[in-house]
Amino acid sequence: DLADWRLRISGYVENPTSLTWEELRRLPVAETAVTIECSGNGGNSTLMNGLVSNGVWRGHFLSPLLRSCGVKPEAREVVFFGADTEREQKWPVNGKPFTAPHGRSLFVQDALDDKVMLATHLNGERLSQAQGFPLRLIVPGWYGMAQVKWLDRIVVLDRRYEGQHMARNYHAVRQSGESGAPLVLETSIS
Repeated sequence: DLADWRLRISGYVENPTSLTWEELRRLPVAETAVTIECSGNGGNSTLMNGLVSNGVWRGHFLSPLLRSCGVKPEAREVVFFGADTEREQKWPVNGKPFTAPHGRSLFVQDALDDKVMLATHLNGERLSQAQGFPLRLIVPGWYGMAQVKWLDRIVVLDRRYEGQHMARNYHAVRQSGESGAPLVLETSIS
């Protein structure tokens, strides 16, 4: 419900902010064409066009909004949380699994890149629920896992964010089968 939705920005900022949908819509509008690829794409997948998509995203660039909040000098990472949650089972608290919001982070300098966008539309249409309605992070040149859907909270930290999709998942490195070949990054979901 857009009447109740808010984008909250907090943490290591001088001016924590909570924007309504109407306030967000008043920000300058931008548009950019971006290709997004799933990090699990093996190159030979016929699923979903090889797990790659192209689109023209419309929304608001993140950098001016973060700068208006006054990112503090000691800030290190910016965490983007979606309204969706995930069950953490591998690292229980007091012996029990728990539910946490889905989150991914970027270093401050990456979040302040002038191409990073808070998207509200794709190819001229408002985002669908599956595409991340009402707001989605778009980080051109990054794999799809960084493009947080259902975005409703941004937290600036003075340290590394260690949510399950930053500290464990998507971080396995394996040796190629060829002798002397370099190490390659491979998707890994624990």
